[in-house]
Amino acid sequence: MPWYDLIPTSGPQQTLDRARSALGRKTIYDLGSGGMKPGAPLDKKCDCSGFVAWAIGIPRQIPPGTGSWLDTDAYARGGAPAFPGLAVPVAPGGAQPGDIYVYPDYKLNGVVKQGHIGIISAVQGGVPTKVIHCSLSNSNAGDAVKETGPTAWVSKGGAARIMRLDYAALRAKYAPGHVHVMPLKAVSPAKAPLKHALLAGHAGLQAIAAGNGGVLRATGGQVDGAGQVQDALNHLGGKYADLKVALGDSTKYRGTFGPKTEQAVENFQASHGIKPDGLVGKDTLRSLDAALASFDANGVDRTRKEAFSAENQKPQDFRKIFIGLIAPAAQASAKATGVPASITIAQAALESNWGRSGLSVKALNFFGIKGKGPEGSVTMPTAEYVGGKRIAVNAAFRVYKSMEQSCEDHARLIATAKWSKSGLPIYAEAMKHTKEPRKFAAALEGVYATDPEYAEKLWDLMDRYELQHYDV
Repeated sequence: MPWYDLIPTSGPQQTLDRARSALGRKTIYDLGSGGMKPGAPLDKKCDCSGFVAWAIGIPRQIPPGTGSWLDTDAYARGGAPAFPGLAVPVAPGGAQPGDIYVYPDYKLNGVVKQGHIGIISAVQGGVPTKVIHCSLSNSNAGDAVKETGPTAWVSKGGAARIMRLDYAALRAKYAPGHVHVMPLKAVSPAKAPLKHALLAGHAGLQAIAAGNGGVLRATGGQVDGAGQVQDALNHLGGKYADLKVALGDSTKYRGTFGPKTEQAVENFQASHGIKPDGLVGKDTLRSLDAALASFDANGVDRTRKEAFSAENQKPQDFRKIFIGLIAPAAQASAKATGVPASITIAQAALESNWGRSGLSVKALNFFGIKGKGPEGSVTMPTAEYVGGKRIAVNAAFRVYKSMEQSCEDHARLIATAKWSKSGLPIYAEAMKHTKEPRKFAAALEGVYATDPEYAEKLWDLMDRYELQHYDV
């Protein structure tokens, strides 16, 4: 079973069921062992982090082979650096079965002591009463995995924290992607329309190019076939910079169909007479295949209808116009609240699709803020996760009378919003970095948005459009 096969069905109940299934197996505690094969039974030797990863249904090194470990320190930080946004803090009195209880490594009399982690299995009034965990003391008593009281965590005081796993973010990043939106009929090799080596070997892309239906679209997560499309765009990107897709160190984001890839696809479409919608369908794939053949044969893409240059960037013109329109409002809200203008501009561009979303057009709401605004509210369709499933719902969103009012409300929200139960500032960590926009963006990830690549998306916009120049 591939390491990611349990992710599509992941959720608190699955985690609890798997944790309970490990009880009574006479597991032996062994630091650094276990948790690499979620599809197999729990390892005979395991430690606390390995057990928790196995219970969730993920490997403790994610993805395997990358060296990105989910240990107690990572869980306590919300998953960072292995998977920022994997978990978010739970306010006191808000615990639920399936949450994780963790304290990171600590020093005692100058000696580093191991942290510990477990799965909360029972609560009373939002306070944990039972935890399933794998420990040395349990092992010494005959079985490393036991369900006990929370004494180990309570005794650590403020160092212990309750974290809630963001299963939607987990599925978005690592659940197996789909190359099609409907069942596709396979194409025989003799009739395969894609000829270039970078595309020809993928059956799903061949089926789309043959007209059997389906498209690839940006999901923010792994999409089957996106890696091949990225390879093709980057091959052409050696000469045409507007097609280049940055894939991170060791191409760790290859196959992730996010805004960078969507932008490169739109640029390719616009320069080849195709509607720039960012969807990789039949026409886009066939044009990409022809462009690759022309480029390899001639050193240039002779199918390209429009050469991009600093003086000629039509597909990006509306983005520059949007930045010019919103920058003064972002700068004004920065002076009033301290929220960097570059952050406000980048978030507005990302959340409103450069001012083209239905909500921004109809309600001048550029940040997707729900509730009743200065001009009332408007009901719009949106996506929510209920019981671990993504469903379409209608929700009330704030209405504003101007872009300036939308920016002001957004900045005030970040600067002053507090958790309802604890009364603590929600974005306190971000507001520590008002003079460091990149750190500010990193602190929003997992709090403002569950998207595990949210900070990187903001960084990309800030760098690509040099938004720091607008900071006051």
